[in-house]
Amino acid sequence: MKTTTTQSEPHMTPAGTAEPDAALAFWRERAGDAVHACLGSSMTWSRACAPKPVPDDAAKLVLRCPLGRPHAVLVGSASAAPEMAARHAERSQAAADALPDELAAVVLKPITQGEVDGRSYVVWPYRSPGGEGRLAQWRWRRRWSAPVSNWLFEVNQATCTPIAPDLMRERVVAPLEALGAIEGVSGRVCQSADQAAEAFTAGGVPAVHVLMHNDLWTGNVLCPEKASAGGRYPFTIIDWAGAEVSGYPAYDLARWAQSARLKASGYGAELVRHSGVLGCDPGAMRAHLAVGLGFLAMNLEGFSPQRFVRLADECLEGMENALAAAGVRITP
Repeated sequence: MKTTTTQSEPHMTPAGTAEPDAALAFWRERAGDAVHACLGSSMTWSRACAPKPVPDDAAKLVLRCPLGRPHAVLVGSASAAPEMAARHAERSQAAADALPDELAAVVLKPITQGEVDGRSYVVWPYRSPGGEGRLAQWRWRRRWSAPVSNWLFEVNQATCTPIAPDLMRERVVAPLEALGAIEGVSGRVCQSADQAAEAFTAGGVPAVHVLMHNDLWTGNVLCPEKASAGGRYPFTIIDWAGAEVSGYPAYDLARWAQSARLKASGYGAELVRHSGVLGCDPGAMRAHLAVGLGFLAMNLEGFSPQRFVRLADECLEGMENALAAAGVRITP
């Protein structure tokens, strides 16, 4: 798990007065003994990152050994979403189980987990973020953009399975209808949803499932620790709470290309490569993106509709530009 800050002091209210960190105090007091017993020593606790202004935001707390080195991260569910941390662990395991060992190695295994007052928590091994600042992020992207893209390609290759005809309505048409029904979605996105529905139901584009992370951006890809830096893919991917074993191709690639700032030509080459695995023309990747966005539209949870509308348009525009850069004609 990652950390972006190491503050243990009280956070500040808008008025500037110090206020105790209630989430940090809750987990340290209620789960501290069990966590320390599992880790084998007493730890100091601090916030991994500032809390988000959403009711289901889970607390992320860094546990440091007596020498001050970060050792683990506790993810504790908010009272508004008491099963969130447990879902992280459950879906991480499901993702690992769906992958060959070499690809599954990027998925962290929890150290321990439990429940306090009906709220679940999970303790994960600590992993380092890519660094802060433009230069550090540039270096991080330069090092890991290609390996993560290759990992994602191999995931689609390993997990691609056809969607049964009797599930087309539930698994393809319904998500595309949900995408078009989101308030404020652009005409271009609506058109892509309509064209995709027609192409999938007519059989022009094969409908498939793949393992889908559903939030594959640079902040969820962490650097390896020295002790675990072996293998072809030594990085770690976290935050699998929204993952689906029977998910959809193209959205993870679109989100990754956007976050890692892949050049249009490089992204276009990835689209061509992925289309070969999915058994479709490269231009039909837009249809796969539409159904992936539709699935997200049906499962927004704490994701605001306004933010989703922007994301959908950006993903579609980025893909169209990449296909154009690769000399590919867009097909429905």
